[in-house]
Amino acid sequence: MKIIDKHLLREHLVPLAYCLTAFLLLFVVIDIFGNLAKFLKFETSAGEIALYYGYLAISIVEIISPASLLLATLYT
Repeated sequence: MKIIDKHLLREHLVPLAYCLTAFLLLFVVIDIFGNLAKFLKFETSAGEIALYYGYLAISIVEIISPASLLLATLYT
């Protein structure tokens, strides 16, 4: 791999990671507020909630990756 390729890849992966993280956190926070009544009703522990969102994150990344990739490309 040439030096220019490594530089361009590094310069693109950092904004992509930031965008993916930001969109994932935004999605999770909105979903937590939507499901908060259910979590409190069934007395769900914090570990179970974290495990739920850990498994859900895989499908969420599939949904938000096109938007994150587009935003990272525009930023780069």
